[in-house]
Amino acid sequence: MEVLAVYESSSRRGLEHNICRSKDGKDIYCSCMGWRYSKSVPKTCRHLKHWYYTNTVPTRVSSTEIVIEKNKDASELACLDSEISS
Repeated sequence: MEVLAVYESSSRRGLEHNICRSKDGKDIYCSCMGWRYSKSVPKTCRHLKHWYYTNTVPTRVSSTEIVIEKNKDASELACLDSEISS
């Protein structure tokens, strides 16, 4: 298990929620009660939504399609943009 982010609880002082990646690297989950009791598929919570929002960069592929590229830095995005333009 790899801890990707730690969020302080807004309801209980001193309590922290961890965003973690499973040992096999396939799943990302949160340690909060909201994630544990989530009925949505895939499970989610406000911590995971915030983490995904802050760790994704939208990249333009065409005028009608947006692809989310995770953890791309500016140089990689510039290379992608030049490849798409050609």
